[in-house]
Amino acid sequence: MGSWRVSVAARVAALVGLVFGAIVLGLGSTLSCRRFEYTRSGIARAVIGPNGPLSQAIEMFKFDMGQWPEELKDLVQEPADPDMADKWTTPYLTHASGIADPWGNAYAYACPGRHNPDTYDLWSLGEDGISGTGDDITNW
Repeated sequence: MGSWRVSVAARVAALVGLVFGAIVLGLGSTLSCRRFEYTRSGIARAVIGPNGPLSQAIEMFKFDMGQWPEELKDLVQEPADPDMADKWTTPYLTHASGIADPWGNAYAYACPGRHNPDTYDLWSLGEDGISGTGDDITNW
């Protein structure tokens, strides 16, 4: 009958394999999290960029209504003013969730803009949710 004893070399090899596997899994999850953050930033840039859905909704509102929206919620709510309601053709965003950035914060909007005084400023507060910090994603 064979012995069930495992040599010291086999034990060391198994331990090294487990440690190496843990390191690889740890690095993989870290890189995946970073990649996901880059993806969220990319989504925010795409949404507020000149051809992004939020920017295009704002432009279409201006085209139909003759003025920039006062607030982003104006893109999804029909105006109460009867004269403005006559110009309203459709919600400019299909759902109010289009007004939230990938971190769940509302996109910030200012019209007229401080950086774009003839149009509007549009930005994401970024991962930290605080306006004016280095992770903000802007249209200027």
